[in-house]
Amino acid sequence: MNFIIEVELVGVEPLRIWRKLSVSTELSFEELHLVLQAAFGWENRHLYAFCERSLEDLITINSPNDEDAPVTADWVPIDKLFINLYNKREFLQREAVLRYIYDYGDHWEHLITVQDVEYRPSSMLELLDGEGDCPPEEIGGVEGYMKWLQHRSGGGESANDFQPVVFDRARIQERLRQLERDFIAHWQ
Repeated sequence: MNFIIEVELVGVEPLRIWRKLSVSTELSFEELHLVLQAAFGWENRHLYAFCERSLEDLITINSPNDEDAPVTADWVPIDKLFINLYNKREFLQREAVLRYIYDYGDHWEHLITVQDVEYRPSSMLELLDGEGDCPPEEIGGVEGYMKWLQHRSGGGESANDFQPVVFDRARIQERLRQLERDFIAHWQ
């Protein structure tokens, strides 16, 4: 069984950077973090957390590398929380999102919505849709990214060939396939 989730990077308007994924109900939040890193093109160099509203929530699910974290993502499965989010949205007609914060310095916030439950998935991880390429790491968060885009659109020089509207489905799907192979090997 898989969850169909939509994940959107917050604050980068007018761009829209999002992914629609099918992910196994068997994943831990640490594994989901790795899926999101692969799907968005982040480099997995920073701490992260999952929370309902903000990092100040009473309970957050944090990176196993966060020494101050009371609850770490490596041992918390996604299944029960995601079923609750799905039921709240589907049956109670209330907003039900989970926030994924990557890089506490740049504070990249992603909203996760559980859209459906897939009972006969073709694989444990699959990219279903999406749009936009992720900002470069170490750019200064949303504010730094927007300044960088403005600089680029004005003809300024950049150290790389990043194009903010590119969405490379094949590259992302290959990353997810490799991650699925890694998960299967780890679980055996």
